[in-house]
This record gives sequence, structure tokens and C-alpha cells, in this order.
Amino acid sequence: MNYDDVNIFFKKRNSFLISTILLTVLFLGGLAAQSFLYQASLQIFISIYLVIISVLFNLGLGTPGFVISLILNIAQMIIYAYRYMMSHQSLKLYMFAISLLSMVIILLFQLFFRKIAKNMNKLHERLEREQTRRINSETHALIGDTVTRTSLIVRHEDLKGQKNVTDVIEMSVSKPLDTMTTLPNRDMIIDRLDHLIDKSIKEDQNSSIESDKHNPIYVYYVTVNDTVRFSHKLGHRIVDLSIQAMAHKLREAAHPSDLVGRVSRNEFAVITNRFKNDDEANAYVDILRKAMADQPHSNFLCGIVQYPRDGRFPGELVHLAESRMRNPEYIKFMPDHEILPEDIRKASIADIRDLSIEDLKSVFDTAIANDEIYMVYQPRFNSSKKLTGFEAFVRWNSPMYGVVSTREFLVCAEKTGHIYQIGRISMENALKKLVEINSIEPSLTMTVNLSITQIRNTGVVEDLADAIAKSGCNMKNIIVDIPEEGLTSVTHNIRPVLEKLSDMGITMALDNFGRGYSSLNNIPLLPISLVKLDGHFTEDMSAESAQRILTKSIIELLNDIDVPVAATGVGSAEQFDTLVKFGCTYFQGKHLCTPLNSRDTIEYVSRHFIDQ
Repeated sequence: MNYDDVNIFFKKRNSFLISTILLTVLFLGGLAAQSFLYQASLQIFISIYLVIISVLFNLGLGTPGFVISLILNIAQMIIYAYRYMMSHQSLKLYMFAISLLSMVIILLFQLFFRKIAKNMNKLHERLEREQTRRINSETHALIGDTVTRTSLIVRHEDLKGQKNVTDVIEMSVSKPLDTMTTLPNRDMIIDRLDHLIDKSIKEDQNSSIESDKHNPIYVYYVTVNDTVRFSHKLGHRIVDLSIQAMAHKLREAAHPSDLVGRVSRNEFAVITNRFKNDDEANAYVDILRKAMADQPHSNFLCGIVQYPRDGRFPGELVHLAESRMRNPEYIKFMPDHEILPEDIRKASIADIRDLSIEDLKSVFDTAIANDEIYMVYQPRFNSSKKLTGFEAFVRWNSPMYGVVSTREFLVCAEKTGHIYQIGRISMENALKKLVEINSIEPSLTMTVNLSITQIRNTGVVEDLADAIAKSGCNMKNIIVDIPEEGLTSVTHNIRPVLEKLSDMGITMALDNFGRGYSSLNNIPLLPISLVKLDGHFTEDMSAESAQRILTKSIIELLNDIDVPVAATGVGSAEQFDTLVKFGCTYFQGKHLCTPLNSRDTIEYVSRHFIDQ
């Protein structure tokens, strides 16, 4: 017997068959037992029992169960009717009525089930249509996005008459691409190098005159060393979009005949044989840098190797170029300012990142034990250039690595778990300094920076409370900075911690606002009393610049909801005057004062409030 597997409890045919036979036997057995029992109560009980069996048919066996129970109940009613006609006993009439009631019940059950099934089918159809619509929409968007990014591979409109262009097009069409950027992947980079080397060898063999020999092959291994922009704590989608943007800019900046490929993450390779000597090859670095280093404090790193001088095999050349990118001796480190010795020393932070977790732990244990971790304090002013407080920054002066970039060593400290210990040291030192400066001027504040890793750990509240108790400072003069990039994905996790800090009477500021993905919608939802504009965001205040217009709009919007705005990274008088005009409340940056060490901080406060 075929059966309806949608509205049936027993999905397997064997289970269905066994259940059907069992219930039928139980029903017929009960019906037969009534012929041998003469007590009225027992016969009524069996009639009720048969009603229950009929309901089980409908509940467990779906439409086939309904048909079987209907047939059995009709047979039961015929038997009862025949017995009543033969004996005219009122008991038989009651049993007939119960049987009729059983039929009414199973009919109602069937109508109810069919109505529910109909509604469920409609709901499933709606869900399937919506899912199909979303899939089609996302597919069209993906296809459209892929089509718009075809220029990442080659700018075909610039290809006419270009040497070696045919090879680039052939590889782009015949080889699989990196799915994220649509650039050639690592395998295609190696294949392209192998092809150029083979071609070079053949040309050398066929050339008898030195001047007829081909140009050398150069491999550039490039990246932007910015751990904030490429931190997966911001979310994979944000990181992916940043990498896609870099790929697009690099491909547009490179020559059409050069192969631009993605090696991994935010690291790319450029291969060319257009240059005759190292001077021409080195000049190309600046073109690539301008395309990728769109943030002033992002370090553009580039390692260059040449075939055949530096290596003979494709894999060897790529590996050597990557090594040179991390090696200060070979590095082509070109920030927007003049290269200084300390810049090269900062570039050696790559050595720290390459350490194992165990080695990093040992390095940080030593740094903490030897007091290599210390604090500096940057003054904050109001629009009248009156000192209103300080912001505490942690620094690391390593005998081995020099003055290490704060952003870099904090990322390493998060990996090892030392971020919590360094955070406690920073809190205790900053609040002790707050007590000292408040002894001179009670109104001055101290801003303490917390990372998202610290805030997500509820123990940070106890750490801060302990530091306050040890220092004896005024909690109303404490400001805690919450990095804006953390609000893009973990708002629900940090809200309880922020509310506890707010209940303690501590002011909270949203730091780095505008660095990445602004969180205006989160400000009313969190106990934020101050918003600090990132220095990169307010850097360009020239007339009619997009940043100037956007900065003015945001400041006006925040002022409308009574949230004061602080500008960081104020580097010039023009920038300061513009931000004052826009309505900023607080200011800090090198134009006003650079960060001070512990001793100079006290002297600075004394000059402002005692000497005046």
C-alpha cells in the first residue's frame, strides 16, 4: 500500500506495515471480545477502547490510517445495528452511538490535520520562494561585483601594442584566480615566473651579442603593515573588503604588462621584466607605495629580488623577496616622510611577530620584570588652549628591538595573554599619576586606554577598582577610552562591562572614531559621554575636502545630541582653528604638546597652574 509520508508518523515502510497490522489486530480483537462478554460495563469499556484505537490510526498512520479506521468503524456500526435489530437491547444502541461518535471524531481529526497541513505547505512555499529570491539576488550581486572587478586582472584598454601582454591575458584566462580579489593566485605567480625564466634562458642561448640580451626579471613582494585594518576582530567581511580595495589599487597602479598577484592575506607580488637596471626598478616602488599606503601611519613594505642575480628558480625568488620585505637591510620602506634610522628599527618588529608564542611570552616576561614597559602622558586642552587633562599611553623600550610600535606589541601581547598584566600596570601607573597632578589641580582628568580584549573580560572592572583603591584617586576624574573598531561586532559583549564602569562614576569615551567603520548608531545605546575623532580622520582640513565636510557634519550631529567631541592628532594651527570653528570641545596633538614622560608631566602641570 502506498502511503502519505508527509502526514505520517512512521516514515519507514516496515514500521508502517507493522503498526497497521498491530492496530488492526487490536481493533478486531476488541470487537470479537464483545461477543463473549455479557457485562454491560465491560462492553461499554471495549467500545471506548475501540474509539482510542481509531484515534491512534489517525494520529500515527495519516491518510491510510484514516481510511482503515473508517472501514473498521463502518463494519463495527453494521455489527452493532444487526445486534440491536436482533435483540432490541438498549445497550447495543449505546454501543452504536459510541461507534458513530468515533466516526465523527476521526472525521474531525482528519479535517483538522488537513487544514494544518495546508497551512504548513503554504508556509513552506513562502519560505522557499523567499529563499530562492534571496539566493537569486545574492547571485546577481556577486556576478555583478565580479564583472565590475575584471580590471583587477588586466586593464585591457591599455594593452594595445604592449610587449608581453599576450602572456598576461593567456594566463588570466587559462588559470584559476584568487577568488577574493580575482588576481592571479600563488600558483599563477610561480607559473608566470617560470615562463619568463624559460623565455630568458632561450633568449640568452640565441643571443650572441651582449647588447641584445633581455632585461632582468624583477619580483616585488609588497604589503601594507597595518594590524588594525587587517585585524579579524573587525570581522572577516571588513578585512576582505580592505584586501579587495588594496588589490584594485595595486592593479590599477601597476603597468598593464606586469603580473600582479595575491600571495596571501594582504601580501601581493608584482612581476616585471621592463626595467634595465636597479635604479629603474627601485623607482617603481614609489608608484606601488602611493597606490597602497593610503593611511599615513601604515608602513608600506617591499622586498625586491632580481633574476638571475639573486636566484634561479621561481619559488626561490618569491621566498627571497618575502624575506627581504621583513629584513631592514634590504627593505624598501618608503613612508610619506623622510626615512629615519628609527623607522628602520621599527620595521624590525617583524622579527617579534615571527617569534613563537613561547618565545613571545619569555620576551614579555623579561620586559615587565626589567621595567621596559613605561607610560607617557599627552596633555588635552579646550578650545581656549587651557589644560584639562592627560591621556596615558603605554610604551615599550626594548634593549633588543628598540622603541617598539605600541600597536604592534599590544597585538603580540594579546596573543600571549600579557595584555591583561600590561593593562593592570598601565592603570596603576596612570592613576598614581592622576593623584599627583590632582594635588596640583583637582580638576584635571586622566584618560586610560582599554583594548577590546580587556573589555570583553569582566575582570577588567575589578582590575580598575583595585587600581583606584590603591591610588586613592578621584573616580570622577577618570576617563576610559573604548576603541571604536570594537563596536562593529561585539557591542552586546561589552555592554555589561561599560554599564558597570558607568555605575562606578567613570566617564567613557569612544576612541578612534572615524578610523574604520563609524559607530554612530551605537553611541545612544552605550554609556558614552565623549567621542574622540581619530587623527587620520581630521588630518585633511583643506577647503572643500571630503574629510573637512564629513568632520563638520559629524561634530554638529554629536553636539546636537549633547555629546562633546575631542579631536586627536591636531598637527597644525590651521587644523586647530578649523576644528574649534566646527565645534570641537577638546584637543590634543603635536601642535599643542607631544606626549611627556612621567617627570615632565608634573613639571608641565606646575607651569600651567602654579607659575601662572
